[in-house]
Amino acid sequence: MTGIAVAFGLSMLVAGAMVNPEGLRFSGLLAYAAIMLILMPIMGWSVLLQAAIFPPAGESRSRSVLATWIGGTLVAVAVIFWIASVLDYDPSGRWVDWSGHILIPYWPRLGIALGLFGVCVLVSSGAVGATAPVLHREVAIRAAVIGGTVLFGLVYVAGWILVEG
Repeated sequence: MTGIAVAFGLSMLVAGAMVNPEGLRFSGLLAYAAIMLILMPIMGWSVLLQAAIFPPAGESRSRSVLATWIGGTLVAVAVIFWIASVLDYDPSGRWVDWSGHILIPYWPRLGIALGLFGVCVLVSSGAVGATAPVLHREVAIRAAVIGGTVLFGLVYVAGWILVEG
């Protein structure tokens, strides 16, 4: 779960910071995290139950549940931050501002695309995860990446057709 939280969470935080003209605000992220730490066991009880019943090999049940809880919370916070940044986006502003933030440039179109790709791969990973017990690990990972890329292409092209058409 740590790898998933780092891969998806970090890319979504960067994408959200690219879209948000104010950059990455840690106070807002802490508020999201506090709310999601409370809501995660309520909304994701089945995932936590599965982590308790079927922990990964060599990992205790309590560590598996804690890792799933914290990792799921971090990914949810990153996705919520990206969605909030996209909803707050003003399309009449600048396209790129390299000095807009300290580390991450204000580049909203790239941020929207990067975040959308992350969400599409995350959704594809969930869909492939349902069949993962009967697939080899490498096949499941490839299927999730390919499915997420195809889904991203379809959604991105549909968005451009709606905006430009």
